[in-house]
Amino acid sequence: MEFVTNGDGAVPGFDPQSGLRATGGDPHLLRELARLFLSEYPALIGDLRSAVTRGDAAAISFSAHALKGCAGHFGAKSAVAAALRLEQQGRSGDLLEIETRLAEFEAGLHPLVDELQAFIAAPFQSN
Repeated sequence: MEFVTNGDGAVPGFDPQSGLRATGGDPHLLRELARLFLSEYPALIGDLRSAVTRGDAAAISFSAHALKGCAGHFGAKSAVAAALRLEQQGRSGDLLEIETRLAEFEAGLHPLVDELQAFIAAPFQSN
């Protein structure tokens, strides 16, 4: 079985092939992981926002690391890179412009969320 993509073999901002590699080639498992991510990411983002508001560097690093791993399963390179910057900044304790880094991460995450919602809604096709 294959899932429907945007015609050029990819869903923009989400790399289905990376996702399939992460799931051992199982598109049903990839779809389930996408559903799980979509249900869990709001709480993870909330934790990250709260850590930024509190200026809690350790919590920023922890939350960003978790989100980086989640986004990585879907090959979302820009979101992963932005989460890595947040994680490193939290680890270093240098929170200068951390709100800007958070905004960059969230901006990179929105397309992934939209694309995962489209992926879940797309029908499977038999070869």
